[in-house]
Amino acid sequence: MAPEISREIPIGELIINYPAAFEVLLRRGFHCMGCGMAAYETLGQGAAAHGLDDAALDSLIAELKEAVAKQAKVEKAIRECAPKKGKRLVIKPKPVEKEAQEPVKKPEK
Repeated sequence: MAPEISREIPIGELIINYPAAFEVLLRRGFHCMGCGMAAYETLGQGAAAHGLDDAALDSLIAELKEAVAKQAKVEKAIRECAPKKGKRLVIKPKPVEKEAQEPVKKPEK
């Protein structure tokens, strides 16, 4: 079971368990996902290092939880729409109507 998103979760563990968090952290200026400290530094410690106060950290945590919830809904919808074992999903593209195009005119010299 994945850990709860909180101030105490290590940044590396957050990214491993919740890939949707990666984009949120980048957007918020956390470029430390590749840093060696990400494996040990908690979200709260990282926020403090980036100058976030408690209110900003709470906002970040709420945004992370929202992004993770959205991702979970998308994954659930994909699983529900995916073909069952032994069946194939066939997608038939709609025919594209070709519009009359004017020939390209060469520039005059």
